[in-house]
Amino acid sequence: MSADVAVIGLGAMGKPIALNLVKAGYTVEVWNRTSIKSDEVASQGGIAVTELSVISAPIVLTLLPDIKELHEVLNLGLRQALKKDSIVVVMGTTSPLAVKKLSEELFKFGIHIVDAPVSGGDVGAQRGDLSIMVGATYEDFLRLKPLFSKIGKTILHVGPIGSGQTLKACNQLI
Repeated sequence: MSADVAVIGLGAMGKPIALNLVKAGYTVEVWNRTSIKSDEVASQGGIAVTELSVISAPIVLTLLPDIKELHEVLNLGLRQALKKDSIVVVMGTTSPLAVKKLSEELFKFGIHIVDAPVSGGDVGAQRGDLSIMVGATYEDFLRLKPLFSKIGKTILHVGPIGSGQTLKACNQLI
């Protein structure tokens, strides 16, 4: 049986996002470098995975500090778990150029990358009212919007891949 979504990185943002998705009825796989955080989410209905390679969800939300850490988890087994038409959502703030490059690399294998950085902080993540700035194809945006509506209140498709990261940078400057 396949999970609906996986959440990788259970820090101040990832853990409440995973819990809100569980509460909304999604089957949520979770992974974190320190398993105690995964176990906490599992105790509330999530599914803790100890190996990235066993993730079955077609949608993977990553809440990691930067693109470097995303490359690390891809190399630790996430890449082999991804199937054609999987979507990896980069929710951490990173370089628009880096996320575009990653998208080009993985699209060769039929894997979609979406950049969807968030605003609202850990309180917004806990309340499920984040602002989500989505850079993606419109088709991928529509596929993700129902999921995003469980963790955010303002969900904007702002353009192609890299656009979410660009808008987030502008937001931070303001």
